[in-house]
Amino acid sequence: MPRGRYPKRLYSIEIDREVSAHYKLCWESKPLYFQPETFPPVTVKELFGVDKKFAIEIGCGDGQFLCALAMRESDFCFLGIEAIGKLSDVAVSNAAKESLSNIRFLRADLRLVAPLFLPETVDNFYLHFPAPFSSKRELNRQTYSKEILLHIHRALVVGGRLSFITDDESAFDFVRKEAKEIEGFRAVEAKDYQLILEDDLKSTYHKFWERKGRTIYRTEFEKNK
Repeated sequence: MPRGRYPKRLYSIEIDREVSAHYKLCWESKPLYFQPETFPPVTVKELFGVDKKFAIEIGCGDGQFLCALAMRESDFCFLGIEAIGKLSDVAVSNAAKESLSNIRFLRADLRLVAPLFLPETVDNFYLHFPAPFSSKRELNRQTYSKEILLHIHRALVVGGRLSFITDDESAFDFVRKEAKEIEGFRAVEAKDYQLILEDDLKSTYHKFWERKGRTIYRTEFEKNK
């Protein structure tokens, strides 16, 4: 199976128009690039109209992990960012089945959305099983480039966390190295990790690669200034 592909065959699914309008935002790349000022900042107040803790998953896929987390953490609002339309539709369907009121999904290019993160407005970021890079040129397009990590650090509140999980050792080493070089980002010891990843909090990718017997690499970073 080519790396980076969804581990199941993707089919188009029909989503009720009202359900889609409630759960899903679609921000097209061309206006995001040329007219970013016409889009709202990515904050809990703008997207949910409330003042609650806020967490973002980058590359949320089918939303399995984020929906499970939203069911557990009713005091949080959750945003899943996903570039693939079919996957974001599956995520919407999964959220609607549980009638979740504290979750939304944004179909957009992360590289264009990340500049819309406001400083110190996000409590947690989750970046789990991104497609690994194979060259420096490709790295510039990845969801864990140095530029994206800097946007994440800027957006986190003091004490906020970035959770990174992958089955690719080179991706793990890259993120550990680059995050450690960002002033005010502290590597968290494994015993102090925020999430206990029980089966219901494992994404489709996580379960797939575990079944394949691959080593799972995990790290968390906390913003301390």
